[in-house]
Amino acid sequence: MSKMPELASFWTKFLKNMFQILALSKITILRDFIIKGLNTL
Repeated sequence: MSKMPELASFWTKFLKNMFQILALSKITILRDFIIKGLNTL
C-alpha cells in the first residue's frame, strides 16, 4: 500500500511533463507555421 502514493505521484509528474512537452512542441509548430505564412506574404 505504501507504493501506491509514490506511483500516483510519479504518474502525475510524468503526465504533467508530457503535457508540457506537447504544449511546447505545439507552440514551436505554430510559430514555424506563422513564420512560413508571413514569409509567403
